[in-house]
Amino acid sequence: MLAAHIFAEINKYLGKNLPLAALFHTATISGIADMIRGKQWKPLWSSIVPLKVTGNKTPVFLIHGAEGNILLYKNLIKYLEVDRPVYGLQSQGLDGKSPLLNDVKEMAQKYIMDIKGIQPDGPYLLGGYCLGGVIAYEIAQQLTGSGDVVDMVAMIETYNIKNTPPSFGLRTFHRIQNLFFQLMNLRLSLKDSRLQYFNEKFNVELNRIRVKLKILNSRLSSIFSQKHSKDYQHLLINEINDRAQNSYTPKAYTGKVILFKPIRYFTCYNDYCYGWENLIEDMNIIEMPCYPRGSLNKPFVKYLAEKFNEALDSNYNNKNADFSKITMPVSDNLY
Repeated sequence: MLAAHIFAEINKYLGKNLPLAALFHTATISGIADMIRGKQWKPLWSSIVPLKVTGNKTPVFLIHGAEGNILLYKNLIKYLEVDRPVYGLQSQGLDGKSPLLNDVKEMAQKYIMDIKGIQPDGPYLLGGYCLGGVIAYEIAQQLTGSGDVVDMVAMIETYNIKNTPPSFGLRTFHRIQNLFFQLMNLRLSLKDSRLQYFNEKFNVELNRIRVKLKILNSRLSSIFSQKHSKDYQHLLINEINDRAQNSYTPKAYTGKVILFKPIRYFTCYNDYCYGWENLIEDMNIIEMPCYPRGSLNKPFVKYLAEKFNEALDSNYNNKNADFSKITMPVSDNLY
């Protein structure tokens, strides 16, 4: 969220609209400045983003969460296998120009075209956190429906929301519960005598408050004057993505699915299978050593990556294919 605020400032003062995925390739002020100065540089607003292109194993495709960007996988990628290419899929419309997709099935159709541009044939490996898991599930449905092979769908803390649509009161209560869960995650992380989790979560929540206040100020400014308003498309897109998830009705799936779930539940979502039991024929549930919304944070993300790697390597097809020569088309190179 802090990155979204910084990039909104850059767009306002320099007229350069950057994708948050740029931070996967440079996370310094000087690096971003060099990027902006480059005469031939053009920001990549394609949905597909190369995160790690080295390695000869079958690539894995990670789908964005509700806020549309893929920065949430930054920690996970560090611990995935070094010879495993990883690609992210960010929301269409983050540039404020492309049309927004407001339906999970439409998103899946669009992302399949992007995935096929990288890997024309299966087997495919898909994953996603929360909404990303739902979209990965639908992508797998459409791929297998057209005769393609999907070896694995990894869903990280992904609920089948259709079973229990969240009301305004329930969402409010979940925010309160989330504070408790983060305190419990902090307690667990301190067992390792580390403050990594606390530092990450403290900074995230502090900046979340700051950015939300700035968004409110920007909205008020836009009513009275365009002079002081800024574009927060990176963050506001989550409203559309939330509605898309709430309206999505998943169908039964016969392929392999791995559900990574925390040790506790949000109220009214206490189904051990997160609402997928009657839909998924081959489901393996892996319990994370953390409370909700901690799976992608240190130190818990290391355990997630370990189990993720084991699941990826269990697919024998990965060892028979050589994807070392997969590259982005020249016109789509990120930077």
